[in-house]
Amino acid sequence: MGVHDVRFSRAGTLLETLVALATQAPAGLTVGELEERLQTPVANLLSRLVQHGRLQRQVLRGRHVVYLSPEAEHGRRQWEQRQQDLRAAAPSTATALPAGCPAPLVIDVLRQMILTPTTAPHNGPGNFKRKAGR
Repeated sequence: MGVHDVRFSRAGTLLETLVALATQAPAGLTVGELEERLQTPVANLLSRLVQHGRLQRQVLRGRHVVYLSPEAEHGRRQWEQRQQDLRAAAPSTATALPAGCPAPLVIDVLRQMILTPTTAPHNGPGNFKRKAGR
C-alpha cells in the first residue's frame, strides 16, 4: 500500500464515515455506491451498523438494498427520494411501433437477424430500407 492509498475521514473511523455518508445522502446509499466512494469493501460493516441501530436498510429490488438514516422521518424522506430517483431513471416503455414501421416488417427484419446474426449488422439497414419500400 502506497502513501496515496491511505484515506482519512472527518468522521474519524470507517464505521462513523459510513453512518455519516448514508445519513447525509439525499436518497441514502447502496453498498455499491459506498464501496465506490470509499474504495473498500463495506458490506459486513453495514450489516453491523444495521444490527446496532446506527443505520436502517430497505430492499430496493431483488438483493439490492439502500442504507438510510436510522431516524424514522429522515429515513422515510431518503427512501421516498430513492424511489423518485428510480422512477425518473427508469426507461420509458414504448407501447407502439414508430409511425410507418408496420409490425410484419419488424418481425421479418428481426427474424432475418436471428437466422443470420453474422450478416445482420452490415446488411440489416440496407435490407430494411429495401423491404420498407416494397
